[in-house]
Amino acid sequence: MIELGDKISVEDIVFDEKYKDLVTQEQIDEINNYGVGEYELKTTLEGKEYITKIIVQDTKAPELVLKEVKIYLGQKVKGKEDFIQSVNDASEYTVNLLTELNDFSIGTKEIKIEAIDVYGNRTEQVTKLNIVEDKEGPVFSGLTNITVAKNGSINYESKVSAVDAKDGKCEFTVDSSSVNLAVAGTYFATYTATDKSGNKTTEKRKITVQSDANDVNSLADEVIAKLGLGSMGAGDKALALVRWSQNNITYGHKYGNVRNVSKAAYYAFTQHVGDCFGIASAMQVLLNRVGITNKMVHCTDYSHYWNMVNVGGWKHIDGTKNNGHYPIALMNDATRYSTLQYLHPRDWDRNAYPVAN
Repeated sequence: MIELGDKISVEDIVFDEKYKDLVTQEQIDEINNYGVGEYELKTTLEGKEYITKIIVQDTKAPELVLKEVKIYLGQKVKGKEDFIQSVNDASEYTVNLLTELNDFSIGTKEIKIEAIDVYGNRTEQVTKLNIVEDKEGPVFSGLTNITVAKNGSINYESKVSAVDAKDGKCEFTVDSSSVNLAVAGTYFATYTATDKSGNKTTEKRKITVQSDANDVNSLADEVIAKLGLGSMGAGDKALALVRWSQNNITYGHKYGNVRNVSKAAYYAFTQHVGDCFGIASAMQVLLNRVGITNKMVHCTDYSHYWNMVNVGGWKHIDGTKNNGHYPIALMNDATRYSTLQYLHPRDWDRNAYPVAN
């Protein structure tokens, strides 16, 4: 006796392996492909016929898996098919909805569904119909930050969508009136979408307009004007700029890993924070604007950056304030190296830069 859908093999019929050649798997597979019923498998041994009776039955109820359904007030379900995730049975079956779908008021409703096969095997399952009021607005996607060159252009709607759980895709508006593409800075565009129930979603998108060389030079000139360098000699001007840098730019990695002099200097001037590369970049721009010949220097392992200036001879200066270890001074090679050694055994490629005596 086997269940419909199960398969039998030669080993299931012949219990002594020495008789396994009396019946073939092909003969058994014919029965495997039959439906419910009683079948005979005939074999002959030493001129005598043997009959094995095989009964195929269906005693298993259908496998019925339901799912919960959520709809909004004012919506309806089509019928039982909305609640069925899967149904399987070896025999033909029917599925019946046992709960009348006539109450679509707000709340949770219990839904009963049965599956019954042609042999009377029956399964009943219960699920839920949740009817809720639409109080949620559309959800935006694609509002990633935008970085654009000064005087560039932006397609504010590209790859942006607003989708509502009830209404699907919704129209949206963009207010970019506060964004000035002609001036470097950080701005925000406002996106708004409203669904058919009146639920509104408003989100802001960050727009960064990149600086250019003119912006950086203007910021440097503002610093120089405030310092009133006037008729100072080149060495005194360089030291005044070092003093300003150490007093006004905090060391930090908020804008770290920017290895573009113009961008790094812009961050240092506008945010008053920078890593050693950013500070050395700002110093380089300042030195250029006051007409002092200079070079940016870095350790052989790129762990620190500073500047060299030609003020009647090459000297080292460092605009980074590091617990007082980098003095406001025109340093020769020996003094510069000693300040680096104070923290770590670091050096620079002496062949790549001028000698500072």
